Amino acid sequence: MGKTEDKLFLKQIRFEHRLSQQELAQKIGVSKGYISLVELEKSALSQKVRDKILETFSNTSQKNSMEIIRAKLFLDVIGSCGGGAYVQSQEYELVEIPAYLVNKHGPNKEYSIITAKGESMEPFIKDNDKLIIEHCKDEQIIDNRVYIFCYQDKIFIKRLVRNLNELIIQSDNPDKNIYKTIHLIKEEMNDVYIIGQVVGIMRNIK
Repeated sequence: MGKTEDKLFLKQIRFEHRLSQQELAQKIGVSKGYISLVELEKSALSQKVRDKILETFSNTSQKNSMEIIRAKLFLDVIGSCGGGAYVQSQEYELVEIPAYLVNKHGPNKEYSIITAKGESMEPFIKDNDKLIIEHCKDEQIIDNRVYIFCYQDKIFIKRLVRNLNELIIQSDNPDKNIYKTIHLIKEEMNDVYIIGQVVGIMRNIK
């Protein structure tokens, strides 16, 4: 595995378990500086540390790090973490990515990669993050998961909670004066089309 793959591996582990660099370092018995160097691609991840991570997080991490999944990479499709962004193009290329980048991937699932824009989902999702989307096929919304959806002809990325008669659209950014929670009543919910769930994040990748 190369340094880029090592970086993505650590970032995905921290993404899945909501861990800071310091928290991950404590769990696996290394220094925060070591984690930082690997994520900056200035140091490689030793096999001993990788094995420790896989042992510690064996319930959600893929032990076969060479397994791959295929995804459609949309270079010009923007998902908005803010006020909404239009889809610019439907052109894509088919790419292969390590399976460990995807949280609980499935063999019969369809995946796409798009670019996030805006700050409403920070610190979870940052501007220009590449998001791995697992497409939904009439599945029910799982509360408090992050979804990409179309509403009023715009693309949004938000955390969703569905009640009997309303859909709650939430931003992770703590500034609620700017990023307000939206409540859609039952009639308005018909205008929401769920594209998929965010199941992986790739950061600082052009």
